Amino acid sequence: IAKSGHHMAKAGAYLDSTCDRLADGSMFAGIAWWSHATNNYMLLGLSLVALLGSFQVSYNRARAESLGYCGLGGWFDRPVRMIILMIGLLWPMTLLYAVGVIAVGSWCTALVRGFSSFSALRLRDSVRAE
Repeated sequence: IAKSGHHMAKAGAYLDSTCDRLADGSMFAGIAWWSHATNNYMLLGLSLVALLGSFQVSYNRARAESLGYCGLGGWFDRPVRMIILMIGLLWPMTLLYAVGVIAVGSWCTALVRGFSSFSALRLRDSVRAE
């Protein structure tokens, strides 16, 4: 509600970021645990790569915003990752592919956000230096 009204306090923003990471971590940790228990090591590896990529996407945005830049970009933000993961969980035969798509897409999004944030912040710093 606070986000939609643009009245988000710093404590709320902190709580939102923290809960996002916990939700992402919980889902991929569960998939990693299940894939280890079933000896599906390909899914285990992909779920860990997806976990790290998801964390990197949210971290890039949060860090850029803390430095005064919006930090958006890329296609694999949280809602897209969750929709793909839900589709993969509905049909277990597609879970490996869904997690693989999330792993690749998350890292692509993290790289896009990282590059655009770095470039914008670097440009801002060079303008200030002049």
